Amino acid sequence: MSMNRWVIAVGAGLVVVAGDLKVAPTPTARALEAVDTQAYSHYLRAQLLERSGHLSAAIAEYQKSLALDPGSAYLQRELAALYLQSGNADAALSQVDGILKGDPDNVSALQVRAAALVAKGRLAEGIVVQEKIVALQPDLKEAWLSLGLLYAQEGREELAIGAYEKLLALQPDSPEVHYNLGLLHERQKNSEKAVAAYGKAV
Repeated sequence: MSMNRWVIAVGAGLVVVAGDLKVAPTPTARALEAVDTQAYSHYLRAQLLERSGHLSAAIAEYQKSLALDPGSAYLQRELAALYLQSGNADAALSQVDGILKGDPDNVSALQVRAAALVAKGRLAEGIVVQEKIVALQPDLKEAWLSLGLLYAQEGREELAIGAYEKLLALQPDSPEVHYNLGLLHERQKNSEKAVAAYGKAV
């Protein structure tokens, strides 16, 4: 999606597209701009439909946008996330795997893949993907939170505690993480640490 070729102004439901006025466009450039404009228009419609809860219609608009701009990893990722949101984890995996074939370290695509695997009940595989995400981007707070939750769900309490502690190093004042730590310490029958963690959660 070559957004540098035009400027989009959105307001009151109106989309205005202005081309580069400095250089007279060639017929080929005009054709490319027309494709880009159509792709972006479908993308904007998809965003509005998604926000209003019309997921099936939003998916259709993303598909139209992607058909016009098939090389856009961003559109592929957005469509995959929407498939997942609509409950179609298989379609989400298929879509996101297309991104990862060309870019195996794409963190946003890996996040969708991890969530889709967990949604399908493939928790161990989801954890492996989530571990890759934190290895690639160790300062990503939500990734450590997700990893801690997955470890806890699988009963790997020490690893869950370690993940939460990594997150607290990045965000020490998170009540949610302190509360989750309290639950884990309580599960391990370590009442002193549980009380301390709960105290920081309030």
